Amino acid sequence: MIIETGEKVYVIFSKLFDSDFKRHFIGTVEKCEGNLVRAIGHLYSEETKMGHAGDIVKRADMRVRIIPLDCESVIVNILPKTVNIEKITYKYDGLDCGVRVTDGSDWHLDLSHF
Repeated sequence: MIIETGEKVYVIFSKLFDSDFKRHFIGTVEKCEGNLVRAIGHLYSEETKMGHAGDIVKRADMRVRIIPLDCESVIVNILPKTVNIEKITYKYDGLDCGVRVTDGSDWHLDLSHF
């Protein structure tokens, strides 16, 4: 299997419609079977403000997600083992790279699609 139990994943669910809000999932892989991954973690989604997209916020409750690896609307990033996924935040980093995901350490992931 290309993804292993215990790995940390950052999953981006592509917008299917212009009106959809951005959704991301950050968690730890519990099990892999075929082209499916079972992971536990947190959902991050856009907070709406008066009908408009806003900041990305972490949903407080833990979730278990089944993630299909063969779906073109799902992008799975493998995070380094050292990343503390409980401390993940989104930082707006000016015009150069847009949004940066970080856990407060030297690690970050630039998201140019925001």
